[in-house]
Amino acid sequence: MDGCMTNPIKHADPRTKTLGFLLLVSAVLVSHSVVAFLTIAGMVVWLGKTARLSVRLLTKAVCSLWHFFLLVWLMNAFFSETGESLWRWGIFNLTRDGMDQGLLVVVRVAFVIVLGTLYNHIATAQDGINAINWMLTPLSFLFLPVGQISLILGTALQFVPLLRQETARIQKAQKARGASFGKGNFLTKGKNLLPLLLPVFLCAFSHADALATAMEARGYQNGAKRTKRHASPLRRVDMLALSGGIFLVLFCRVA
Repeated sequence: MDGCMTNPIKHADPRTKTLGFLLLVSAVLVSHSVVAFLTIAGMVVWLGKTARLSVRLLTKAVCSLWHFFLLVWLMNAFFSETGESLWRWGIFNLTRDGMDQGLLVVVRVAFVIVLGTLYNHIATAQDGINAINWMLTPLSFLFLPVGQISLILGTALQFVPLLRQETARIQKAQKARGASFGKGNFLTKGKNLLPLLLPVFLCAFSHADALATAMEARGYQNGAKRTKRHASPLRRVDMLALSGGIFLVLFCRVA
């Protein structure tokens, strides 16, 4: 009980966390103004502090992808055919609308990455499976395999942090053998990353085979009816949180 009071975000209902994440992503995608993005940033900072996550931790992935963001902005800025042309040479056309559109895309992608990092720290893979299964339940009336779909999506979510850890471990082992991953231009860096791909894929297949064997050993049957240990309806605080998320989406749309 003390843990729930000191960290209510991590102990919230899995459905609320997943739907809240989707609502925040929707708010980012419909935002166009500085006010809307500042509002979302304040919400993310508040959620991070409530979950005891530092801003540095949430923005670490964004900072490491600055090359990608720069490339996205340059492609939008120099290959746009709409708006006032500021400079033109051959196929390159620098426009003000392209610069604005590139900045908007970069900001949106950065916010989505930060929200994904936040969700990854406050929700477990099982939370994601339960929430997805609950959200897809109405589709069962259309005779769709809701259980199998939620299991596949949840397993994929579970493999993301696992592959990240394996990549970091293999990268450290390669560096200990004298490999270099941070030197040279883009082509050299891409070429240096090739020795990581094969071990990571082999590790993924090995974990997938072990998971399938474990599920068969525990008597897993495809299509069997599942029961939940904790099957409780959404509480009033969950409804208030989701209502706040819907209001945030509407506010960001008109702001």
